[in-house]
Amino acid sequence: MPCWEISLTTVEFQVKNIELLEKAINALKWRYAINNNKVTTNMGITINLKDQTVTCSDRQQDVVNRLKQQYSHEVIEQAAKKKRWVLSRKEENKYIARRY
Repeated sequence: MPCWEISLTTVEFQVKNIELLEKAINALKWRYAINNNKVTTNMGITINLKDQTVTCSDRQQDVVNRLKQQYSHEVIEQAAKKKRWVLSRKEENKYIARRY
Protein backbone atom coordinates (compact mmCIF):
# COMPACT_ATOMS: atom_id res chain seq x y z
CA MET A 1 0.00 0.00 0.00
CA PRO A 2 1.37 3.46 -0.84
CA CYS A 3 2.44 5.62 2.10
CA TRP A 4 -0.26 8.25 1.42
CA GLU A 5 -3.10 5.76 1.91
CA ILE A 6 -4.55 5.03 5.32
CA SER A 7 -6.30 1.75 5.99
CA LEU A 8 -9.21 2.09 8.41
CA THR A 9 -10.71 -0.64 10.55
CA THR A 10 -14.15 -0.77 12.13
CA VAL A 11 -14.51 -2.69 15.39
CA GLU A 12 -17.65 -3.44 17.39
CA PHE A 13 -17.80 -1.59 20.72
CA GLN A 14 -21.08 -1.69 22.62
CA VAL A 15 -21.34 1.37 24.81
CA LYS A 16 -24.37 1.19 27.09
CA ASN A 17 -23.49 4.14 29.32
CA ILE A 18 -22.01 7.34 27.91
CA GLU A 19 -21.02 8.59 31.39
CA LEU A 20 -18.87 5.50 31.92
CA LEU A 21 -17.31 5.96 28.49
CA GLU A 22 -16.42 9.54 29.40
CA LYS A 23 -15.00 8.35 32.72
CA ALA A 24 -12.89 5.73 30.90
CA ILE A 25 -11.56 8.29 28.42
CA ASN A 26 -10.73 10.69 31.25
CA ALA A 27 -8.97 7.92 33.20
CA LEU A 28 -6.76 7.35 30.15
CA LYS A 29 -6.08 11.13 30.12
CA TRP A 30 -7.33 11.54 26.56
CA ARG A 31 -9.27 14.49 25.19
CA TYR A 32 -12.55 13.97 23.37
CA ALA A 33 -15.46 15.70 21.71
CA ILE A 34 -19.04 14.48 21.32
CA ASN A 35 -20.94 15.51 18.20
CA ASN A 36 -23.93 13.87 16.44
CA ASN A 37 -23.74 10.56 18.37
CA LYS A 38 -20.01 10.30 17.68
CA VAL A 39 -17.15 10.57 20.13
CA THR A 40 -13.84 11.61 18.62
CA THR A 41 -10.66 11.35 20.69
CA ASN A 42 -7.27 12.96 20.36
CA MET A 43 -5.88 9.43 19.85
CA GLY A 44 -7.42 9.28 16.37
CA ILE A 45 -10.36 7.00 17.06
CA THR A 46 -14.04 7.71 16.43
CA ILE A 47 -16.77 5.94 18.40
CA ASN A 48 -20.17 5.84 16.72
CA LEU A 49 -22.68 5.57 19.57
CA LYS A 50 -25.59 4.82 17.24
CA ASP A 51 -23.91 1.96 15.34
CA GLN A 52 -21.90 0.80 18.38
CA THR A 53 -18.64 0.76 16.40
CA VAL A 54 -15.15 2.23 16.62
CA THR A 55 -13.27 3.40 13.55
CA CYS A 56 -9.49 3.70 13.64
CA SER A 57 -6.42 3.04 11.55
CA ASP A 58 -5.02 -0.49 11.52
CA ARG A 59 -2.08 0.64 13.63
CA GLN A 60 -4.31 1.83 16.46
CA GLN A 61 -5.89 -1.47 17.49
CA ASP A 62 -3.94 -1.35 20.76
CA VAL A 63 -5.45 2.07 21.52
CA VAL A 64 -8.96 0.69 20.99
CA ASN A 65 -8.14 -2.29 23.20
CA ARG A 66 -6.94 0.01 26.00
CA LEU A 67 -10.19 1.96 25.77
CA LYS A 68 -12.27 -1.23 25.84
CA GLN A 69 -10.37 -2.48 28.89
CA GLN A 70 -10.78 0.81 30.73
CA TYR A 71 -14.49 0.96 29.86
CA SER A 72 -14.92 -2.60 31.17
CA HIS A 73 -13.12 -1.62 34.36
CA GLU A 74 -15.48 1.33 34.86
CA VAL A 75 -18.52 -0.91 34.29
CA ILE A 76 -17.25 -3.44 36.83
CA GLU A 77 -16.53 -0.71 39.38
CA GLN A 78 -20.03 0.71 38.99
CA ALA A 79 -21.62 -2.73 39.36
CA ALA A 80 -19.52 -3.44 42.45
CA LYS A 81 -20.57 -0.15 44.05
CA LYS A 82 -24.25 -0.90 43.40
CA LYS A 83 -23.92 -4.33 45.03
CA ARG A 84 -21.75 -2.94 47.86
CA TRP A 85 -18.74 -5.02 46.91
CA VAL A 86 -15.15 -3.99 47.44
CA LEU A 87 -12.81 -4.54 44.50
CA SER A 88 -9.17 -5.30 45.13
CA ARG A 89 -6.70 -5.57 42.29
CA LYS A 90 -5.03 -8.97 42.07
CA GLU A 91 -2.96 -8.22 38.96
CA GLU A 92 -3.40 -6.32 35.73
CA ASN A 93 -7.01 -6.71 34.54
CA LYS A 94 -7.80 -9.16 37.36
CA TYR A 95 -9.78 -8.16 40.42
CA ILE A 96 -11.30 -9.81 43.45
CA ALA A 97 -14.75 -8.67 44.58
CA ARG A 98 -15.66 -9.09 48.23
CA ARG A 99 -18.83 -8.21 50.00
CA TYR A 100 -18.58 -7.10 53.60
